[in-house]
Amino acid sequence: FTSVPEQGGKWQNDPYSLKALGDLVFCNGVNRFIFHRYAMQPWLDRFPGMTMGQWGFNFDRTNTWWEQGAAWLKYLARSQFMLQQGLFFADVCYFCGEGGPRDFRVNNPPLPKGYDYDGCNAEIIMIRMSVKDNRITLPDGMSYAMLVLPPSDNYMTPGLLRKIIELVKDGATVVGPRPVRSPSLRDYPKCDDEIRALADELWAECDGKKVKERAFGKGRVIWNKPLKNILSDMGLEPDFEYESRNARFAYIHRSVENAEIYFISNQRNITVEAECVFRVTGKIPEF
Repeated sequence: FTSVPEQGGKWQNDPYSLKALGDLVFCNGVNRFIFHRYAMQPWLDRFPGMTMGQWGFNFDRTNTWWEQGAAWLKYLARSQFMLQQGLFFADVCYFCGEGGPRDFRVNNPPLPKGYDYDGCNAEIIMIRMSVKDNRITLPDGMSYAMLVLPPSDNYMTPGLLRKIIELVKDGATVVGPRPVRSPSLRDYPKCDDEIRALADELWAECDGKKVKERAFGKGRVIWNKPLKNILSDMGLEPDFEYESRNARFAYIHRSVENAEIYFISNQRNITVEAECVFRVTGKIPEF
């Protein structure tokens, strides 16, 4: 938790105003919070006391809610503990691409509601990804139903494309367009010829227009087909969905050995009613 100079602390934040934001950040995958900042308060008769100017939010023993805030801190500690257990559950892994500069802000193409995703770079694909039971897996136990390539990128290095071909041969589902060149000048122009030859091997007649899917080895490559349709064809219903007249929920799912942990946050400041459905069978709910 922090604050920007334009807003400043202003002593206006409290657990009520911060809880929904903290919950949303939990649902985005963060599971360890840092409070920025805590100022030394050497005087017993000066309130609200020392600040650090406009930097950070005011988290001090001089807050009017300091003692009552213990319940919120206990809630954060318990939530962090639970969200550090097991492994994050995601159906889709998005590749951020090989261009630069590169960051990962938006899942593109968009994922339907009720599903979650992870992101990866080329190093993860090259070194850590393999296939087991038609799911892309990592050594720590993470697994995904599919790997999604950037829809607007038409380039890829030969080494990475060879690894993707290997994954599809072993049973992976890869979604995205065929590359036509390398982003690197290494071995240019031979590298571009190699990319086109490898892409022809994997995508072949799949052009994203007349032909949008092609089986290859034990897996398949898909181009220009909605993720919702692909997930449905794979028999993957939404991991979490709800029906409500006025609710707005955020969620995250972690999987442990004998249980499934769902963190559900009401993002509205009113009491809501909802009927929730989880992709879980054979277990008894605990709260």
